[in-house]
Amino acid sequence: MLVLIIFLLIIAALFSLPYGYYILLKFLVCFTAIRQLYITQHNSIDTNLILVTIALLYNPIIKIPLGRTIWIIVNILTAIYFVYYLKNQRRI
Repeated sequence: MLVLIIFLLIIAALFSLPYGYYILLKFLVCFTAIRQLYITQHNSIDTNLILVTIALLYNPIIKIPLGRTIWIIVNILTAIYFVYYLKNQRRI
């Protein structure tokens, strides 16, 4: 359920919103990726690598200076991955 909420928040981030929203989004996405790593013991190496990459990209403490266009692409790819992740988790 949390992954679905994060998916919707990432989609909302594609629109122009206040800066505070993006900081909150970074925190929530990073937290969700770390949480999924922790609670899901049967992740493949690829899934773990992708979740760690997402957690590092969205890390709210150490900012990664990407331009707005690159962040839009990252947000879209992250949203697509979370949909894929949700679909695979329901099969297991």
